[in-house]
Amino acid sequence: MRYVLRMLAVAVVLLIENLSVAAPTDAKNSNILFAVRDYTHSGITYSGAGESIRTLVEPIAFIVDGHLVKPPDEVDAETFAKSYYANSRKYTLYSGGRSAGSIDIVKTAFDIQCEGLGAIASVTPADKVSGMRMALASDAVFPDASYLRRAATAMEREVAVNLAMRVYSLNNVPPELAAKLEVRNLTVFEGKTDSILVGSLLVGERKSEGDDDITTGHAVFLIAERGSDGKYESTLTWFHSGSESDWETQDLVDILNVDGSGSPQIITQFGYYESVEYHVYKRERGQWQDVYQNSGAGC
Repeated sequence: MRYVLRMLAVAVVLLIENLSVAAPTDAKNSNILFAVRDYTHSGITYSGAGESIRTLVEPIAFIVDGHLVKPPDEVDAETFAKSYYANSRKYTLYSGGRSAGSIDIVKTAFDIQCEGLGAIASVTPADKVSGMRMALASDAVFPDASYLRRAATAMEREVAVNLAMRVYSLNNVPPELAAKLEVRNLTVFEGKTDSILVGSLLVGERKSEGDDDITTGHAVFLIAERGSDGKYESTLTWFHSGSESDWETQDLVDILNVDGSGSPQIITQFGYYESVEYHVYKRERGQWQDVYQNSGAGC
């Protein structure tokens, strides 16, 4: 009986230590983690001035004692702005899991969608965030993840396409349709002894050839790792098929050694019909586990 009680106590402690949903008791004094994305060609404008948004930052999580903590469901925007955006606040830019520059908050962008706590920012150097290349920003200090972020080679691109084709086949997407896949983004994180390939790919069904509007999208997100034999194998795959309100994609934001474990977490952005959501993957028991989720801006 004592053994059972002791094991229950250990389980409760582990649950509490890994819980990531409670709000910090004093958010004003908590560190924060942002996603940083280029919106140059998004068509989104800042209604307060009618100007196009180039770079938008969105809060992903508070950081408390090395843990990601979700903001409360109801956040007072004015208080949040005073705590994290006022006086041209500056944050460290993280790219590839290491300090790579800075961002300066220009102004809030709370009214670009129905709900959101984003802000317009300027990035230094500007080329660290462009197109599908996203990054992270924070006022916390993180250990270097010891990876070099780079574009995929032609060989790695071929590997990613072949791995994605397997996913399409397993999900009964016709081969002639899957062959039309488009690579949204491929990124490699080159480590001292290993490499992580992260990719997002999309097969879009259109009403006619040359039509820009996709009626149904078949999206794949994958993580592949290079083994000691030099070959990449999938260690995580995600697939979603949908149209209009059922639309979903998943794209890489970046990696970061949030908890100081020496193993980077992979942070992604889910894109829905009228909103986004952030997820964090962490290696646990030899597998990538989805350990954290938080909504971004949306309607």
